[in-house]
Amino acid sequence: EDGAPQHDSPSSGLVQRTARRIFEYIRDRSLRGDIFAVEASFLQVYTTDGSDELLVDLLAKESTRLEVVPDASNPNTFVCEGLHRAHIRSPDELCEVFAAGQQRS
Repeated sequence: EDGAPQHDSPSSGLVQRTARRIFEYIRDRSLRGDIFAVEASFLQVYTTDGSDELLVDLLAKESTRLEVVPDASNPNTFVCEGLHRAHIRSPDELCEVFAAGQQRS
């Protein structure tokens, strides 16, 4: 990107528009010296019996056991241990990661 504002086409989907806006925000804040790291995870939660939830990491190459636990750094939040995190460098990369996860769902 050349730094000029990008305009979304009417056919852009929600993920594409959101990804672009995230990176526009980062670009603008980076000019002020702020530093960012973008990571994406894609978690599917479902149940087969109406009570026990199954957690599926849609970005992992192999199935692993996932568990939601309290966040050690913030007791008011939770994290999903073992969930894959993809490092993202551009709006297109975020859309590619999302599309890969959708294919596994």
